Amino acid sequence: MVSNLSFATSPLTQNRLLFVLLRGGVDGLTAVAPTGDPDYERVRGVLAVERDRMTALADGYALAPGLSPLAEFWNRDELAVVHGVAVPNRSRSHFEAQAVLETGLDRPVGASDGWLNRLLGVLDGSNNAGIAVGAGLPRSLIGDAQVSSWSPAQLGTVEDAYLERLHLLYRSDPELLDQFEAALSQRVIASGLADESMTGKGPGDRSSVDGLFRATAKLMSAESGPNVAAMEMSGWDTHANQGSAGGALDRLFARLASGLAAYRDEMGESWPGTTVVVMTEFGRSV
Repeated sequence: MVSNLSFATSPLTQNRLLFVLLRGGVDGLTAVAPTGDPDYERVRGVLAVERDRMTALADGYALAPGLSPLAEFWNRDELAVVHGVAVPNRSRSHFEAQAVLETGLDRPVGASDGWLNRLLGVLDGSNNAGIAVGAGLPRSLIGDAQVSSWSPAQLGTVEDAYLERLHLLYRSDPELLDQFEAALSQRVIASGLADESMTGKGPGDRSSVDGLFRATAKLMSAESGPNVAAMEMSGWDTHANQGSAGGALDRLFARLASGLAAYRDEMGESWPGTTVVVMTEFGRSV
């Protein structure tokens, strides 16, 4: 998903990149179905989605019902679908394929850092900080470049007096002081986001997903916000009970589409310089 601008057309500090990894291997032939293939229903069998339930794009392809909100992006030339591609590693291991996507290599081993962290190392400008949104630091952001993380986990608030004492403690170490002040700045930007991003029934609830995407947008669109962010969604390994329109996979699609729309809306004036890359480790051959 791309805006009208790319990284090459304006100053880097005005651009943003969000990397969303869908862990588990999305069924791409359901996400964007090749409805122009006369054998579509015959080959896919029970996995084929009824044509009248899908949203047509162009050139014989259509969006799954849950992804129908993305048609608006398509109509505004803000959506590109890359179909029928695969990483060189064909072991069928989810973990190895995800490692390829996160390190940027053509094999699952051989790098201790991630491609997003290496990207941060070559970008110009003062705001080129990376942030991981969610639990833990993804492999794509591991490396020499300084990155931060934010999670909506509600562990209670920290008293300002305690933070003041920490600030005095870190003043003797410039490196720690810089990181501490960056964390304080992020805390101000993220103030109130935890409640907004966890208003649903659970991490897979649509309102929770929307909140997480909105929180990411608020962090990235802030004046001192990061240029690069990484987040992920799990549960895409739908080998059994995948269902068709309205089924388990389609409900995941709906949460993703709703979250992306929420992210776009929250980015506001920063959206034209924003690129969103949504990837998964592999899909289906039939």
